[in-house]
Parts: sequence; C-alpha cells; structure tokens
Amino acid sequence: MIGKQSNLALPENEGEIGYWIGVPFWGRGMIPEAVRELIRRAFTELQLDTLWCGYFEGNEKSKRVQEKCGFIHHHTNKDVYWKLTDDIRTEHITRLTKEERKTVFTVRKLEEHETQEALSLAWKVFSEYESPDYSPEGTEEFHKCLYDEKYLAGIEYYGAFDSSTLIGMVGIRKDKCHICFFFVDGKYHRLGIGTRLFEGIKTEYTSETITLNSSPYGLPFYRSLGFHETDAEQTVNGIRFTPMKYQKEDRI
Repeated sequence: MIGKQSNLALPENEGEIGYWIGVPFWGRGMIPEAVRELIRRAFTELQLDTLWCGYFEGNEKSKRVQEKCGFIHHHTNKDVYWKLTDDIRTEHITRLTKEERKTVFTVRKLEEHETQEALSLAWKVFSEYESPDYSPEGTEEFHKCLYDEKYLAGIEYYGAFDSSTLIGMVGIRKDKCHICFFFVDGKYHRLGIGTRLFEGIKTEYTSETITLNSSPYGLPFYRSLGFHETDAEQTVNGIRFTPMKYQKEDRI
C-alpha cells in the first residue's frame, strides 16, 4: 500500500506492507519469502525510499518475520482500535529504509561446491544484459569460458546473498588481482549489491591495483567504482571489452 493508500498516511515515496496466512501454512517460510520479494520490488521497480510494517503486541510470529526481513522497530501505538476484531490493541511499527536494506545482504568467499551456482548466475545475467552487445561468436566464446577448466583455474569466487539466495558474484585471479567475472542478478540492480561485492574484494585484495576488462554494458558501473580505462575498446573472438584499472592512489 503506497502513500495515502496505507494505514499510516504515508508520503508517496513510502509504502506499507501487510500480510496474512492461514494457520495450516504457518512455519513454511512463505511469508518471509513473499515479504522479501515485495521489498525488492518496492526499492528497485517502484523506487520507494522507505517501507513500513507493524505487528500487534503478542504476535511473536509476525514480529520474527519483520526482523528476518530487516525491519527495525520505530515506534509503538497504544490503544489502537482494530475494526476487524472490534477491540483495542497495542501496535508496534517497524521501518526499513532503502539504505538500511543494503546492510541486510551478506558478502563472503564462496566454497568450492558453490562455484557452479555462481557461474550459472553469471551466464543468466550475461544472457539478459550483455549478450545483446555481442555477436553470436562473442556470446558463444563467453559461454565456453564458463566450462573451460584451464581458463577457470586460479579464480577465487565471492558471492552476495539475500538470506540464503545467491544474488551476485565476482571471480578474481588472486595472482594478478584481475576480475574475470562480475555479475548481479537483475532483480537486485540499483540496490548497491555490486558496490558491496567490490568493497569485499578490496578488503581481501590489498594490492594497489585491480584490473578488469569491462563489457560495454558495465562501463558506467565500473567508472562509478573508481575504475578508469587504460586502453580503447577491443574485440577478441567476438568479445568486446575495454581494459580498466582501479588504482588506490587515484581514490585518495
């Protein structure tokens, strides 16, 4: 419920989430999953700044849902008349801002058994957002790299997670500090996931320089992180890329 449609008389850039589920379906994780999807849509597609939610005193299950999804207690309303049950209740109001949402995501190094999922995510995002800028030869070449053991040797992988769901990945060669893969699920674009991933990489890789070859689609994002071009765009085996470098001293 957005703006004036809500029960909280919110401005048009804020929304309220409400939910109900029948008792036979409790404990299956359905409501947290649904709420997370509403949060994603609200902040990425609807471009809202703040979301609100609430639970009545004593409703611990509803409270836990909101805590799991990142909502933080904001204030309490006492003596609230609830028309559906014709009684007076105490209602606790919780809030989640777009900035707070970013802290809910976790970034960590991936285990070996998780790398295939990361590469599958890379292919999914590449196909949707980057393949249109490539020739069929270039798309096929990228696909081959995902299964080329020689090419993949020596790459370490880091992932961003929303709860237990992998939503972003980076693959980097430790010996060269060169990023080979950098992809975020399209559903989570514009939520700072890519920035969080890169911040995690910088923590682990303390070298003064990190390099990558950017696709045409990725150029604006990498520039926003502080990368700059070191050469003009090139095409090798149908793969279009621009060599870029992140120099720590350039960011001082």
